[in-house]
Order: sequence, then C-alpha cells, then structure tokens
Amino acid sequence: MKILFVSTYTDRVGGAEGYQLDLAAALAERGHAVVRFGTEPDREVERPDLRVVRRERFRREGILRDAGVTEALRTTLAAVDPDVVHAHNLWGLPIEVDLLLARAPVGLVQTIHDFSTFCPNSWCVRGDGSPCPGGAGQQCFEHDCGSNYPFRAEMVAMTELRQRVLSRAVDVALAPSAAVQAMARAHGFADVRLAPYFLREVGAVDPEPLAGQRFVFAGRLQREKGVDVLLRAFALARVEAPAARLDVLGDGDERRSLEALARGLELGDAVRFLGDVPNTEVAHYLRGAAAVVVPSIWTEAFGLTSLEAFRAGVPVVASRIGGIPEIVEDGVSGVLVEPRDAEDLARALVRVLGLDDAERARYVAAGRRRGAEFTRDGNVATVLAAYSDASAVPDASKSVALTDAGLAAWNGVLAELRDDAPTVQRWLRRRLKSAGRRWKLPKLLDD
Repeated sequence: MKILFVSTYTDRVGGAEGYQLDLAAALAERGHAVVRFGTEPDREVERPDLRVVRRERFRREGILRDAGVTEALRTTLAAVDPDVVHAHNLWGLPIEVDLLLARAPVGLVQTIHDFSTFCPNSWCVRGDGSPCPGGAGQQCFEHDCGSNYPFRAEMVAMTELRQRVLSRAVDVALAPSAAVQAMARAHGFADVRLAPYFLREVGAVDPEPLAGQRFVFAGRLQREKGVDVLLRAFALARVEAPAARLDVLGDGDERRSLEALARGLELGDAVRFLGDVPNTEVAHYLRGAAAVVVPSIWTEAFGLTSLEAFRAGVPVVASRIGGIPEIVEDGVSGVLVEPRDAEDLARALVRVLGLDDAERARYVAAGRRRGAEFTRDGNVATVLAAYSDASAVPDASKSVALTDAGLAAWNGVLAELRDDAPTVQRWLRRRLKSAGRRWKLPKLLDD
C-alpha cells in the first residue's frame, strides 16, 4: 500500500511527530511505502520518500491560503498517487490544504493528535482552569481562554472553519485517547476510532534501586506543561523532605523564566535544568527516580511520558486532565492531582517519597502491566484497518461546501476580523454570520 503522510512538521518536534516517524517505520517494516509531506523553517527537501517545504513555524497571513505549500502538496499527490492519505497535525498548514485533501480521489484518514481542531490555542481549558467542551466561537472570549495562551479573533474563525471542513472530509479519524475520541464525535466526526500511541522498542529497562529522593520532569518547557506549578510544589514538598531533588529535562520558551522562579524559590542545586536530552537517553534519567511528574495545565491528549516512566519502572505523579487518567490509575500506578494546584501536587510528591518498598513495588508492577497494553502491533493493526475502510468510501460521499471563490471570500472575512478585533471578541458569532452573508459565503458556520 502507498501511504502519504501530511503534517505541519516532519521532524521529531514533539510526541505527535515522534509517533508519526515511529509509525512510518513500522509500516515500512510491513512492506508498505510511506511518503511524508510537511514543512520546516530551516530547509527544503525533495526526495522520493520525503517532501519538506521551507516555511516558518506559523504564518498568520497563510492560515487560509499559501500557494507554495498547496502547490507542493498537489504535485506530491500526483507523483505519489497514494492508496490513502494519512493526515496528522494540520493546524499550521493553510486550510487550502484541507480542501485539497478533501477533494482528492483517495481515502482520507486523520489522527487527531491534540485539541487544536476544536480550540484556537489547543488548550481546551478555560481561563479559570476548568475544562472546555471545545468548539471555537463566542465561548472562546466569554471564558477568558486567552489568558492561558493568547489568540486573535481570526484564529477562532479559522479553527471553526477547519473543524467543519475536516469533520466532513475525513473518512476515518483516529484518536490516541478516549478524551480526544469523545470530543471529535461531539464536533461532527462520524467514524472515530481509538488508536493509542506506543513507545519505540528499546529493549528492557531495569530499574535501579531508589537513589535518593529524585523527581524527574521530561517535556517541553512551555506554559501548558505546568512546570511553574511543579517548582512551587517542589519547594513546598522540600519543607517535609529537604533531601528531595528535581531534574528538569527539556527546553523551550519558558526556560529562563522557570530558572528565575527556581532561584526566587531558593531551590539552589536541588533543581537541575538539563536541557534537551536525546530520546534514547531519557530512560537513563528516569531510572531510579522516585517518580516522574507530569504537571500539565492544558488538556493532554495522551501522555507518552507516563509510558516512558512505566517502562523504566517508575511511578507517575500527574494532573487529572485530558487523556492522562486513562493511562495513570490513581493509587495504583501513580498519583493524580488537580491541575494548577501546587499544594495538592506537593502532597502527592511527599506521599510518593513515603512509599515503603512493598508499596513502591506494587506501583511499579501496575505501571509495567499498564504500559505493556500499548503495543506497536495493536496500533498498526488499527491504522491499517482504517486505511482499508477509508479507501472503500465512495468519493461522492464527501461534502465540503467551500468553493475556491468562498475561500477567497473568507480571506476578506479574516482581514475584517483582524482589523476590528475588540468588537469581534464581543460579538464574534453575529459578526461571522453577517460577514458571511455580505461576502456570499456558504453557510458553513450556520448549520
């Protein structure tokens, strides 16, 4: 089978991109031909198995149309002539790409890796920290969602438009967790199947004896990961456990501010910021840790870090949000805490440090059992079944009511929203509908 992957990024930027690379390798081992298409800011690549378009990480001016990307994909589709297209994270690509895939005479599968299809900043969390049911529109401004991560009015319109297009165009959607699956179904995706991620096979990882009272965080240093909450919690926990240590693996925009926070909390050498660590070396830092901490404050779609911890024989302390509770069972393989609650997290850290050998062994055994359920073979079987079913869907069954003329008109609508953001933020839905009538757009947002 010839398969074309389409994604915003082609490098191993995060967990979703890492999964794509691992899936491509697994499919190739089974005799399938995989070609990957995407963008990167630093290079242009044109090979039989990889097409990379040089493009900055995000272009506001290109959220609807970008001739360079669209024409490159059109050419790739013609050259590859795939049996199926597998879309991944499309949020950074122009919606024109979605429409091109929708109209291509080939089955379309999409893995919905996160909540960017349903939320303009991907958090699906309101300003007060409560979960959001998703769906871009007036609620994005009514609940102070921009305080989590800022977004502009036109991004709300773009997100809703993309959701409507993809829910009509995708033949089979795949979700890494039941949380993503439920949201996709609630927002118009008809066939949504559970396809949890898996870890690359690296052989057995034997835990070392507990070496001190060391915690580990591994991930991007971005606000949504909640590392600031972890640092405050760690400072509180050290009142009862002054020998505790924390290793922070990863890098990102928040690193300097987090290092400053650690200094302000007078944590000294109790915290080490180790920067980016190769994936092949992460297990080295996990071994012997008291726990791996996943303090996310946004809606995590899955949580590969928890599986990494389980494989290394380490319990997990994590936020009770998104797909995390589907992996970490509270009081069995780890401890779940309320997101953004440093005191609750501090109590959990102290609780884990207080486990005796028998209790810790039970946590480790439960984590290993749970982690073993997420297999590469199971995921690939689900993906291949989706490919087969999508290829059998008649092309005429797809209905995406957006013409090229409509797309051009939407450019005008977004320009209007961009120029009059304060008014739009108060009356977004009304303004979208009135603008749509004025520009004679299809009633894509009215149904």
